[in-house]
Amino acid sequence: MNGEFHIHTVASDGLLTVEEILDYVDGKRDYIAITDHDILDGSIRCYAITHNPNTKYHVKSVIGVEVSTESKDESVHILGYFNNVRNLGPLIEAMDRTRKNRIERLYKMKSLLKEHFDIDLDLTELLKLQTITRGSIGREIIRQGFPYTTEEIFSNIIGHDCPAYVPATKISTELGIKLIHECGGVAVLAHPTLLKKQSAMDIVPYGIDGIEAVYPANKPHEEEMYRAIAKEHNLFITGGTDFHGFNDGKHANLLEYGIEGQDLEILINKINSLEK
Repeated sequence: MNGEFHIHTVASDGLLTVEEILDYVDGKRDYIAITDHDILDGSIRCYAITHNPNTKYHVKSVIGVEVSTESKDESVHILGYFNNVRNLGPLIEAMDRTRKNRIERLYKMKSLLKEHFDIDLDLTELLKLQTITRGSIGREIIRQGFPYTTEEIFSNIIGHDCPAYVPATKISTELGIKLIHECGGVAVLAHPTLLKKQSAMDIVPYGIDGIEAVYPANKPHEEEMYRAIAKEHNLFITGGTDFHGFNDGKHANLLEYGIEGQDLEILINKINSLEK
């Protein structure tokens, strides 16, 4: 038994549909979770497909989402996993506000791109997206023919502290975790290796239930460290690829990272024990 629990679709800034992802992992993964940024649509669709008695797929899915939060002036992403869709209203409302703030940020970034890099970005396609992330902005810069690579865009143009960077207005990490719990879910610290101003230990007191210990960007020995933190604080661990698109230069491809064995059993039992 194996699974990966951090996957993005076209519902946010991924490149594949739910069905395309299911076609690719079917027969190779036992469990997956779609975790789009601040929107549950893709994950709920995946759950409905895989739990249909007449489904053609052999993989099961759990309902998931990646909630954008902020702590100590730093972006902190929290993965939420759920066992039903009935009680998700408060979280959905908060994420709706976050997505509206992302639209305002887009217009600010457009002005900065023009001012500093003479990139006159056409927003037509971006405004069709339900969630507009810096990842989707970066891909659109390339798609429109501006001569930059993904690495250059994030290192020099729209990455943190770059001229066209604008922070997104997000809910606090403590509130994000609280909302996930109020909606009947479990909260997991996503990719702790990406934190710069704080550490996983700074987030533990906010009430997380798990840590994404298995992650493609981990540095040597970090998985071991996160597992130790999880054990010390009675947390479970998760893992995934953070898949957005094949060979995107920033994340892993489907099937390359995940969890299995006791790690998977603990996670699935935890999710199954949540309110039906």
